[in-house]
Amino acid sequence: MKQKKEIKLFGLSLDSRELLVFIFLLAVVFRMFYGVMTGPYTRQHDFSGTHGHYEYVKIIANEGALPKSNDWQFYHPPLTHIVLAGGYALLSDVIVTPEGAPDDAKIADILQVFPFIYSVLMLFVIYFILKELGLKGGYLLLGFSIFAFHPTNIILSASLNNDMLTYLLYGVSFLFTVKWYKEQSFFNIICLALSIAASMLSKFSGVMIAPLTAIVFLTVLIKYVREKKSVGGLIAQFALFGVICIPLGLSYTLRNYILFEQPLGYVAYMGKDNWQYIDKPLISRLFGYWAPDLDSPFSDLYRHNILSTCFKTSLFGEWGGAFSGFSSRFGAAFTELAGWVVTFFAAVFTAVSAFLSGKYLFGGKQDGVFSFLLVGNFVLQFGFFIYFNAGYPFGCTADFRYLAPTLISLSALFPLGLEKVKSNLLKQSFIATAICFSLASSAFYMLCA
Repeated sequence: MKQKKEIKLFGLSLDSRELLVFIFLLAVVFRMFYGVMTGPYTRQHDFSGTHGHYEYVKIIANEGALPKSNDWQFYHPPLTHIVLAGGYALLSDVIVTPEGAPDDAKIADILQVFPFIYSVLMLFVIYFILKELGLKGGYLLLGFSIFAFHPTNIILSASLNNDMLTYLLYGVSFLFTVKWYKEQSFFNIICLALSIAASMLSKFSGVMIAPLTAIVFLTVLIKYVREKKSVGGLIAQFALFGVICIPLGLSYTLRNYILFEQPLGYVAYMGKDNWQYIDKPLISRLFGYWAPDLDSPFSDLYRHNILSTCFKTSLFGEWGGAFSGFSSRFGAAFTELAGWVVTFFAAVFTAVSAFLSGKYLFGGKQDGVFSFLLVGNFVLQFGFFIYFNAGYPFGCTADFRYLAPTLISLSALFPLGLEKVKSNLLKQSFIATAICFSLASSAFYMLCA
């Protein structure tokens, strides 16, 4: 019989295993409820319309071939769309309109099970990442809870574009980067190569894990040389990694370059006449235009400040007017108030997270590679985010969904920093900020769904 592992929280003794299972099941139920109650055309990104993600899916399902152009969302790699096309093909003969045609609206509703599954799998991935980073007991539970109930992760659990699958595969790549650093086995490097390639085949931005992985490779190689170990096995692993990852990951990019002269890192441009275009200098969009953003907790993409838009969209997405169901049930004033409550707890939680991240990094001994991966993941994602906003100055470019992988770092740095806090009162206070933020955001989305 296994001995119970108890943790102390606010004077209560709780079994950590039972609490972990409870939190996991609660997170799954929240995602399930949100997906069931949120339709396939609510809080989506470029899913419907001409050359949108859904048309991409239907072309693959109906024609058994990739799109013959790279118009609008057709420029994206096809992995997500191939998976959804399999689902569409199975359902299109069963779920039909009275005229006998596929009922696309109902089929899309059912297809939301795919991002739901990816989101649930991501919960397993974040658990194993935190465990590999050395977190245990209550600290592991805290990091897991932060990730499980973050509003961005709830939104993405019903998102029918390629964001959630890319996010999952990026997480798997991060996990196997850590695992390979700890154990340089052929199994780990093959899994790493396949996960990075698959992430790139879902969305090219999945490649952003590659620089972090490359530096970990170099760090281990230098360590082997210094310790005078044979590097032959490492070189063989690097070669195998390259043989698997590079041609597979770049295959669709190469295909589109040959067919359409689509450059590396291409993003479909909306044009300066689009209502979201922001004709303002980057520096002013980073540090100016704050005042107009304080009139509502929800985002409107014509607002110009990148950082405030990023913060708001991390909580509520891009859709300032997409909470009409909430408003109709509880009134516009209560909706605004609820949004401000979530915003307040999020702001406090963000400040505490920044403090604890610094505490972990500068508060004593820690694994240098782990620190590099966690901070490097954030810096690389945020650096590209700013670069993306500079070259593609539209309101939607400032959406936090492009920074979702930073939640991997956040979920680890918060509890890792908390471990270094000596005051028990301060620890409990910091934990309370995370709990209040998770409860407030989860309650908001359960009500608005």
